[in-house]
Amino acid sequence: MGDFYDDTADLSLRDIATRIREDIITVQNDDLIHADANFTVTIDETSPQSQIHITISGLPHSDHGTADTPSRDITRAAFTSVFVLASHYNRFTSSPYQLRYLVVIRAVHDNGTVYAEGVGAIGLWGELPQPEPAETPLHDG
Repeated sequence: MGDFYDDTADLSLRDIATRIREDIITVQNDDLIHADANFTVTIDETSPQSQIHITISGLPHSDHGTADTPSRDITRAAFTSVFVLASHYNRFTSSPYQLRYLVVIRAVHDNGTVYAEGVGAIGLWGELPQPEPAETPLHDG
């Protein structure tokens, strides 16, 4: 159960999405999410399972990214931050199955093309495979 679930259990999914967006901006203003990132937070209540969609754009390129894809490290850090923030309001139990909402996160290029996507809930997280960086770090062992 997320830290803020009890205090927000009666709020609508739209109100939760608004709070998540405010939390993301607060954390970004504290320099804990890359300053160039832009976020949209929307809801989908048409599916059997309610969803909060977070779209990230504007992530910068780096030495490890290509001209077409921002770095995996920057993308993963943004995904992790927004997933943790979104999880504060969520509730998940496996038996019986109860989930307030799924979190769907997409990172997009400037033209809107998705280059990374993940779906999860508290305790559950999956990512679609991403291309390997141009140079794979060497590991001892």
